[in-house]
Amino acid sequence: MTAPALVQKLWSSYEKVRSTAFEGHIHHQILGYPTPVQNPDMEMECQLASNGVNVGSSEEGYKDPRVPELKAGAGEWKLLLQVDTDKDTGWMWGDVGTLYFWIREADAQRDDFSKVWMIFQCC
Repeated sequence: MTAPALVQKLWSSYEKVRSTAFEGHIHHQILGYPTPVQNPDMEMECQLASNGVNVGSSEEGYKDPRVPELKAGAGEWKLLLQVDTDKDTGWMWGDVGTLYFWIREADAQRDDFSKVWMIFQCC
């Protein structure tokens, strides 16, 4: 088995265990890795959107000619906060969705929360 194939297999196993642990439970969290409802590549979505590429309504934005040069900066984005739908608080994000708040690591280190991006995902 090649190294990339092994990494993919291990990642798939990890994701299965992780999703099982939270299945059916509310999952709010601060920092760490998100539990995506849809697109797992939210870092790239933040990078593109924060640079003026419209990725909110179609795949068209990913065809923007600036995507290759912007792609390198996607790794700078870190999950700040994940807020799940929660009937006990009366929070309902769309159709049982989740809000994800992202920040560039350098901005977080400067306590600059003016550039936080929010991504909404629902079933």
